[in-house]
Formats: sequence, C-alpha cells, structure tokens
Amino acid sequence: MEDDHRMDEENQDEVDDGGSERLTEDEILRVIPLEEFLESGGKAAFPDDEDEDVEGQSTSGQGLPDDSVGTLECHEKDVFAVTTAGSRWMATGGEDDRALLFDLDKSESEPVLEIAHTDSVTHVAFNKSETLLASGDMSGKIYITDLTTLQRRIELDDCSDLEWLFWHNAMPGVLFAGDKEGLVWMWLIGQDGAAQSKIFSAGSDARCTCGVLLPDGKRLLAGYEDGNLRLWSLKDQSHVAHKLPTEVNTVEVHPSQPMAAAGCISGDVFILSTGTTDEPTLRRHTRFHPLPPPPKEERMEDDDPVVDGANRDDESIDCCVETIAFGGTTPGASAFIAVGRNDGTVAVHNIDAAAPRFTHRNDSGQAITRVRWCTLGTAVPPRPLLVSASVDSFVRAHDARDGTMIKEVCCAGESVLDMVVLQSDPVCRLLAACSQGAIRVLQIDEEPTAAAAAQ
Repeated sequence: MEDDHRMDEENQDEVDDGGSERLTEDEILRVIPLEEFLESGGKAAFPDDEDEDVEGQSTSGQGLPDDSVGTLECHEKDVFAVTTAGSRWMATGGEDDRALLFDLDKSESEPVLEIAHTDSVTHVAFNKSETLLASGDMSGKIYITDLTTLQRRIELDDCSDLEWLFWHNAMPGVLFAGDKEGLVWMWLIGQDGAAQSKIFSAGSDARCTCGVLLPDGKRLLAGYEDGNLRLWSLKDQSHVAHKLPTEVNTVEVHPSQPMAAAGCISGDVFILSTGTTDEPTLRRHTRFHPLPPPPKEERMEDDDPVVDGANRDDESIDCCVETIAFGGTTPGASAFIAVGRNDGTVAVHNIDAAAPRFTHRNDSGQAITRVRWCTLGTAVPPRPLLVSASVDSFVRAHDARDGTMIKEVCCAGESVLDMVVLQSDPVCRLLAACSQGAIRVLQIDEEPTAAAAAQ
C-alpha cells in the first residue's frame, strides 16, 4: 500500500511537471465549495461583476429584443445626443469625442461631416433657419458649423464645463449656453465669428444646471445648483428670482401660457407663473410631489453615488426629476405636463391639479431619460401619447388621458440616452440615441405588444 501511495505521488508529480504548472496561493482567485457551486447552478464560479465580458464591456441586457425598425451604427461609444432639422438634417454627439452630421437627402447611413472634439459631445443643436449646427462637449468647447459649406464658422471656448446649450427660437444667429461656474452665455454668431456676446451672472458660483427660452424670445429661465430660479431679461440683463428647496435639475416652459415648470433633485416639480415682459414674475402656482420610494429591498443594488453638493442625499437622487415636458402643442393634452424621474417613474399631471392623472413605474426602477409628446391614430382629435425613454432599454407609450399602455419597444438591451420625435400622426416614429453607439428608429402604432396587452 505504501508503494502504491508513493507511485500515485510520483505520477502526480509527473502530471504537474509535464502539464500545467500548479497555482500558487497568490494566483488562486477564489475557492468554491462544491455544495455552493451546485446550489448556485454554477453561478458561484463567476465573479460579482459577471455582467462584464472579457473585454470589459457590459453584457447586461443581452438577450433583450431589438424592436427597432432601423438601426444606424454611427459611434464607437455611447450616443449622448441626437437632433434633427426638418426632413433633411440629423446630428449626433457621442462619448467618442465626435459629433456627426447627416444629410438625409444624400444618405441615411453615412455622415457628410465628422466634427472632432476633445471631450464627450453632449449637445447638438440646429438653429431656427437650419443653416448652422452647434456641437458642444463636456469641457465647454462649442463648434459652430455652416451647413451650406460644411465648414467651421467659429470655435467658442468661453464656457467652463458645458451644462446646456440651445439656439434662439426666432433669431437664427443667437446661441445660449450655461456652465458650471453659474454663468449664462449669449452669442450673436455672424459670418466672421461671434459678433457680440453677453454674460448673465448673479454673482454666485453655483452651477447653472438648466435653461430654457420663453416663447416671447425676450426672457430666459435658468435653474441653479443652489435651488435658485432666475428669469433673465435678454435686453438689460436684469432678473427676478425664486428660491426652491433643492437643486433645480431641469426647466421647461409652456408654449402658449405664461407658466414654467422646474424639476428638482428632491423629486418635486414646481409650476410657476412667469408674467409678461412688462411685469415679469416667478410666483409658485402648483407643486407636484414624487411618489413614495419603493422599499429598499425592491430597489436595484448600486454603489453609493458620488455627487457634488451637500443637499444631494440618497433619497433625493432616487427620485430626482430628469425630464419634464408640457403637452401644450399636442391636441387633447394642452393642460398636461409629463414628468420622468430617476426611479423609473413617469407621471402625467393636469397643470392645475396636484394629484397625477396617472403614474407608471417600470419594473427595473431605472431612470427615465426623456419624455416626449406624440399623437396616434386618425381620430379627431388624435390620441395624445406620452412616450418615455429609459436606461432599461425600453421606450414606452401611454395614452395621456388615462395611462393605458399602448406599446413598449426595446432597444436590444442598450440604454436610451436621448430621444426625438420624427413623425407624429397617424403613427409615431422616434429616433433613440443608445449606449454602445447606435441610433435606433422606433415606431409606435396601434398594435399593442404582448407586455402591454397583459396589463
């Protein structure tokens, strides 16, 4: 028996010497007991971050369907922004430090221009006359491109970390932006560059997190990290202010009524009267409170977020208002406002009523990134739809009147980071900017999905 045992040891040594080398203790990543391996169905063999593949790319969401009717693989990394101008122009911005310009009259798949930035491109916008494109990156650099010549008109590097950017709603050469130092910038873009510029400063260094131009084209509403709302006069740079309890994350104005909405990181939405150009005001009208958060055991596990600002606690981040939209231009929805929050909740409110018409919280609990209004059908008036996009890869359409889910479509497991409406009536067609570099064309029609029919 001793000889047999000695022979086994010798044979094992030969195997070790002739085959793979024995691992040292430092090389052993984890020892898994057999019972644990069997009970887990083999999952115990994988590390906690099993959603990462061998190249470090996330594989979570793989296996989800691709319900798009068309896909454009245009960026090497996440697509942060997409916008269109008429039926001809489309622009995109991505994490790969590029903005792309498409002339859809020439090609729907090949860009006519690539605009190289030095940081992630988070904003792209066409001016009113569809003659200029502004692309802005996180560092604050803005490039203005002439669509006639496809040449750069000017480079603007005044901003310090860009927060938002848009063109004037009537004057094609006027561009606005907000930055992390609390400044609002206004430039008049001429043929030879910036012919004029203005800076709107309230003397605070709180980030200017969001901004929107009022329909009169003479006033601009800006929201700030310290909870302030300021309504600026473009002519004389004066302002009126209103203080909200927490950081303002997004603002919007009604297209036809003198009112604005401000969404905060606390989950609250405030409706405010904006008065007139002769008598500007910011007076609180209505306040919408968020839904109670789900029990902690039902929330998706995540690391504690690292956030600037002492007022941002975990609860406020869980229900932060990410996106709002008035339904004033949609038939049948003129008195509605839609709200999308970071906890996966979508709500539609009547402007004058604090209680929502309906709410919907997605099962994933992941953030709503965009809400858009659309119409569907040939009835008069057509059915008003609220379309919401989420980082859980789904775009969902609800009847805004009663909350009935009309359809939900999936973007193959990729997060939807931005969304624009291409067509409305009789079907709703959308462009979705997705993670992993794709722009997906989605269609909402009368045919419900299985998930919607089951509700």
